This record gives sequence, C-alpha cells and structure tokens, in this order.
Amino acid sequence: MKSLRSISFIAAVTAVTVIAGCSTAGTAAKPGANNRSAVRQMTVETQTVKLSDIGGGQVFTGSITPAFTTNISSKVSGRVNAINVAVGDHVQVGEALAEIDTTSLRQSLEQSQMDLAVTQAQYNKAIADQQNSLVAAQKSLAVQQAAYEKTINDQKKCCRYRANSIK
Repeated sequence: MKSLRSISFIAAVTAVTVIAGCSTAGTAAKPGANNRSAVRQMTVETQTVKLSDIGGGQVFTGSITPAFTTNISSKVSGRVNAINVAVGDHVQVGEALAEIDTTSLRQSLEQSQMDLAVTQAQYNKAIADQQNSLVAAQKSLAVQQAAYEKTINDQKKCCRYRANSIK
C-alpha cells in the first residue's frame, strides 16, 4: 500500500513538473527585443509516466494544511481517560470524542447530597421547633387569659361584697 502511495505521489510530482515546464507564463516577447511581438517557442521533451517501484531512501518535504480546523473544549475539567476517535476519523455532531475521569465529579455530587441531607434535617427541626413554640405560646396564652378572667371575677366579687357591706 505504501509503494502505491509513493508511486502515485511521484507520478503527480512529475505531471506537475511537466505542466509547469510547458507553461507560457513569462515566455512572451519583451518589447524592444528586436521588435518582435511573436510568442517565443520553447522545446520541451516529454516522457510517459510509468508505474514502477522506487528505490527506498527518498525523502520529500512539504506542508499539509487542513481545509477546516475546529477547537474543541469540555464543559468540565479533568483527566482524559480514553480518546474514542483517531486522526482523520469523520465524526458526527454530539459524538463523544473522549472520556473524562469523573471521580472528582462523583465525590463532589456525593458531598452536595450529604450537605442537602443535613440542611433538610435542620429545616425539619426548625419547623418542629416552630410548631412546639406555637403550642407552648397558645398554652401560655390560655393560662394567662384564665388568670386574667379570674382576676376580673375576683375584682367584681370584691366590689359587690363591699357594696353589700356598705349598705
């Protein structure tokens, strides 16, 4: 498979070189050069591209630029446990590209659940304390009201007794 790629690459480079050599760019006659306005003709030797094995050890340099680039980021931070795609794979929107370690997130969730349970217990205690305080206040009000009525009745009896004793 590698040799087929190498052969295809060499064939493409050769074709580009031949086409570039046949180009007419810069071959027009320059004004003032023997007052000729005709296009200069160049002799070009062409060869047929053949499929053949290339001896090893050839190095080609160049740069490859992608047509599209995309920055990716995660909503949470953490250590990457697994990468689910390889370079050059086609992916769909929403597809998981990597898996992040969720240990710290789970611990944070458990701590939040415990904090919620404690706060719920405190709330329930406050509600119970409020109800107990209301019952105690109602009892105290009933006792004070009974004492007040007793005092009023005693006062009335006392006033009647005096009125009867003065007569």
